Amino acid sequence: AHTTAAVNLRSGPSTGNSVLRVVPKGAVVQASNTARSGFRYVIHNGLAGWIADQYLAWSPAGNPTGETFRATANLNLRAEPTTGARVKLVIPSGATVKALAGVANGWREVSYNGTSGWAATSYLN
Repeated sequence: AHTTAAVNLRSGPSTGNSVLRVVPKGAVVQASNTARSGFRYVIHNGLAGWIADQYLAWSPAGNPTGETFRATANLNLRAEPTTGARVKLVIPSGATVKALAGVANGWREVSYNGTSGWAATSYLN
């Protein structure tokens, strides 16, 4: 995910919680699936905290980064960065995938043979 404005990274999911740092507009954060009271738990440059959901956007699909990874096992390519999401296809062990811009907690947006989706980073090398 990335920030759509300069936004406060807070110690908890409320405007009443202390500000840990100001994250600049356009910064990439690792967004988790943990959300509470309109805030999402994220990591920005190694610092964990909470950002208001309204200031987060998923990185655009299809934006290549130039990186490539190899699948270390047969790997599900999913529609969203969660194990509950629909499986689009299975990437065979040893196959090379192209990295896209999306990053989420434990997930990377990738493209395999023209199909984009989300893969668990623990199976990418």
